[in-house]
Amino acid sequence: MCYGDSIELKATGGSGAAVFQWSPLSGVSSIVSDNSKVRVSPATSTTYILQASEGGCLEADTFSVQVHPPVSAAFNLSQMKVCIPASEVAFENRSQGAVSITWDFGDNTGLSNETNPLHTYQTPGSYAVRLVAIGVGGCKDTVFSPTKVEVYDGFQPIVNTTPALPLEVSAPGGGIVTGK
Repeated sequence: MCYGDSIELKATGGSGAAVFQWSPLSGVSSIVSDNSKVRVSPATSTTYILQASEGGCLEADTFSVQVHPPVSAAFNLSQMKVCIPASEVAFENRSQGAVSITWDFGDNTGLSNETNPLHTYQTPGSYAVRLVAIGVGGCKDTVFSPTKVEVYDGFQPIVNTTPALPLEVSAPGGGIVTGK
């Protein structure tokens, strides 16, 4: 199980009057009065011992719960605002405990499993980036960018002249200079 999760353990046996005792008790909360069902959320891998007593008989069984280490998804990005066509954004994976990751850049171009990808946005818009980090045992953590990546339409600056070209100017000495 993943760190921070819980699981229900159920004890059965006897002819209906059995009393159950679980140990260790750390991370155990009873669900029913005879302790036949308990919820456990251990911080580390733990072996639980179940003792059942009924009519003077005492029996025991064990159950091991493996707890996988926590995983934490985190990332940085090079810029939050870009213009097309120069709209490449660099993403830096800062996840802890991950054995694999999946990026969703929010622009419906598919997913990426690259560690530190470069992504080029093709369409103006506002995009929420998501990173899913997967740890040992399939434990997951998901994080979204704190603010959306803003992609703007690029533009080409245009120079205008006054007066408009072509232009003819009288040169000293009586000549005419033409400009375009």
